[in-house]
Amino acid sequence: MAATEHAQNIKKDTKEWIALALLELLKTNRLSKLTVSEVVKKAGVSRMGFYRNYENLEQVLKSPIKKTMNRK
Repeated sequence: MAATEHAQNIKKDTKEWIALALLELLKTNRLSKLTVSEVVKKAGVSRMGFYRNYENLEQVLKSPIKKTMNRK
């Protein structure tokens, strides 16, 4: 069953917020020192929301974030 358009938008927004939060935190922290908890707190999303989209922080960086950066 396909997700509704609203659910797809929420997933897209969650991924963008996570990516932006991680990039912001990377300005002052090393990736190896960051935790998922810190990133989701900054992003304003749940850990469950994080793990629905990613397995780890490295995967966030590997995902296509160019589109997110262009919207800023």
